[in-house]
Amino acid sequence: MQKKNAESIPQLHHLNTILRAIRNVNQLIVTEKDPGRLIRKTCRLLSGTEGFLNAWIVLFDEKNRYRDNAQSGIGKDFTLLTKLLKNGKRVHCIRKATAQQAVLAIKNPSSVCTDCPLRERYTGESALTTGLYYKKKTYGVLTVSVKKEFLPDNEARELLKEVAGDIAFALYTIDIETAHEQARKAIKISEARFRTTLYSIGDAVLTTDKKGRVQQMNPVAEQLTGWKEAEAIGKPLKKVFKIINEESRKTVENPVERVLREGIVVGLAN
Repeated sequence: MQKKNAESIPQLHHLNTILRAIRNVNQLIVTEKDPGRLIRKTCRLLSGTEGFLNAWIVLFDEKNRYRDNAQSGIGKDFTLLTKLLKNGKRVHCIRKATAQQAVLAIKNPSSVCTDCPLRERYTGESALTTGLYYKKKTYGVLTVSVKKEFLPDNEARELLKEVAGDIAFALYTIDIETAHEQARKAIKISEARFRTTLYSIGDAVLTTDKKGRVQQMNPVAEQLTGWKEAEAIGKPLKKVFKIINEESRKTVENPVERVLREGIVVGLAN
């Protein structure tokens, strides 16, 4: 019993260090909104965790091609792997991990991963690789090297999978926020172009919302109505632009109400 307890102490210590790494990565996710910096800082945090000897992450784009990578604890040798990835090649651990969508444990990478330029670095070490999955999308893979005595630990594998899930969620959130920001910029550009066109034409133009409240006016419309755009915005169209029949001098029905009611283009001949 004493021997069994003694053997479990290193395993328990290893799990505790991984839990601390998860906490540190989660704190990083909250503050870091750049995917490149996120994966670089994550690798440094993981490789700085006792029990993880090095760490690297590869990201894929929307078409599942190489997008970016980061590493810590490997050094210049990683450039050889980067060249392969940029040429569309995937080494053994990436192929297997993404195919099975589970944590891949390789006891002897130096003998198994024959297509990987990093295999010599893993002499005497083992490796754990898992995909970065969120909402059925694979954002990339995460690999860490560990001491061989920790490889069979299922709890450590589940914790690594949790870290990978957190990273994937962060990448998803960054992508969503980036898409929203790009959409906002596109809308601003579109609005600016529309406004330029609006102000350059020679006809009077007023735009309203669905309730018939003025939203925009060009200078010609200001001259026609006697209202300044800043004062007219939000006012009912019939207050800003009173339309009457030139013969009967009676007020004409608000064209906005008719457009919304009938769904047609309304013309006012007289």
